[in-house]
Amino acid sequence: MNYSDIITMYANGTGSSQRGYLCSGEDAFIASCILNDIVHLATGSIVVIDDSGVMREQVIKNLYHCGYTTINGLEQKLCYQDILDITNISGISRIRTLLSITGFDEMQIQKIIAYLSFIKHVEMLAGNEGKVSLEVLTKYSTNIEVKKYLDNLTISGQISNMEQLYLLSKYSEIASAVADFENILIIMGQFITGNITVKKVLQNAKQALYIPLYMLGRDICMKKLLMEMITLVISDKGTMCKDIIVLDNGREQSNYLSEFLQGIQYSNKKIHVISQDIFLADERFRQIIMCSTDIRVYSRHSNMDSCEEIEKLLGSMDIVKQTYSVDYSRQWKTNSAWDMLLGNNKVEHYNWNAPVREPKYRKEDIHTFSQYVGIIEVNGNSSIFNCAN
Repeated sequence: MNYSDIITMYANGTGSSQRGYLCSGEDAFIASCILNDIVHLATGSIVVIDDSGVMREQVIKNLYHCGYTTINGLEQKLCYQDILDITNISGISRIRTLLSITGFDEMQIQKIIAYLSFIKHVEMLAGNEGKVSLEVLTKYSTNIEVKKYLDNLTISGQISNMEQLYLLSKYSEIASAVADFENILIIMGQFITGNITVKKVLQNAKQALYIPLYMLGRDICMKKLLMEMITLVISDKGTMCKDIIVLDNGREQSNYLSEFLQGIQYSNKKIHVISQDIFLADERFRQIIMCSTDIRVYSRHSNMDSCEEIEKLLGSMDIVKQTYSVDYSRQWKTNSAWDMLLGNNKVEHYNWNAPVREPKYRKEDIHTFSQYVGIIEVNGNSSIFNCAN
């Protein structure tokens, strides 16, 4: 039976488009079929987080055939967040979170917030809008630059001599964190200087944001930073993003994907995960996936421990086994040719043993699945399917 028929049979009238998919296993054909279904059923913009790199061409091809324009989130210059905007509590919370990811302690974070507030205040005294940008920050990078800028404001009469002395003393209190902040802005710069915002990209229902996370290699800090920025964008109700696709490499994860999925778990988005082996990921990541998906597909797994986990997840059932035995009579009078022909020389016994709990699907079978064959679980019901049908 084809997996689409099984989904329809077990869906209970809710429709398969209302649930997230989990596909775990090494069968590339099954993973490709599931990916195609996810894209085909999508009703808005899509975000693809690719931490494997194995299915890149397949993803772009499927998106193209379904009418999506793919925007590469790393190769194209995009603005993920205006992290320098501290005009409200959400902006302050946003930059605090991002700075903590990059290793700043609480004292340093407070000084950086005070530094940005200082710049905003001086810019408003200078008759500007008070908006903080990378260009504006260049005027406050050193003590010499700040003093020169304040001298010009004093000469032009925009501030008094007393105000200049007060501002210089305030700057000296927070200057120790400025250099470290400017260094981290070099890393953040490529995510905040683009002309097109990610939010605008996701406002188009036929656009897909593709994030090749695997290109960052083992730079966990950069991955966490990028995931946090994407989380903030996706959580915004102004976007048309309805589906999040995570392509996992099937290796033990750090917590950057776990934190990302936890941040969007209750944001009314459909989460789909395609992994080479979801059971090798950390426990937290796995629990979030299991809580966020109702349609789970398992193809062949080469790791026997993963096969055992699938065996346990899919449960067991009562098996009643029948036994058969025969008693032959050795008496001479019952072993005539006529008795042997009619079967009078033997007594047959048929017994039904007590029910015994056994796995629905044995780990040895999962380990040796052929191509196109897998197990699908929908709403607690499971069945073996053949994707080639």
